[in-house]
This record gives sequence, C-alpha cells and structure tokens, in this order.
Amino acid sequence: MRIEQELLDYRTRFKASAPAGIAAFLDSKIEELTAIFLFNGVPNVRDLAPDVSLPGVTGAPLSLDGALDC
Repeated sequence: MRIEQELLDYRTRFKASAPAGIAAFLDSKIEELTAIFLFNGVPNVRDLAPDVSLPGVTGAPLSLDGALDC
C-alpha cells in the first residue's frame, strides 16, 4: 500500500471517530498552515546541500563538504 493511500485511510478513520467539529477544525488549520508555508526555497530531490561548517570536539572546523569527500 502506498503512503498516500495509508494517509487517506487514516484520515477517513479519524473523521469517522473524532468528536463533532474536531476533524473540520483540524482541516481548517491544515489549510491555514499550508497557505502560509513558504514552499519556494524548499530544496528539491537531488539538489546539492549547502556547505555547512561547525567546530568539532577539538575546536577544528568540520564541514559537510569535507565529510562527504571521505
């Protein structure tokens, strides 16, 4: 079973068993959050990750780029 179908089945079961008004309230909040979420700028599959550098335990910098060169 695909994840989309599992989610649809879960939502159907939830709506059937949730107290009155709760499912509609949650649906409205999901729509509200979806409307304000900034989808532009979200990385896509196979996009390169930005190089990140942080101090390691010894204080020497560790970078994502350096870790991937192993």
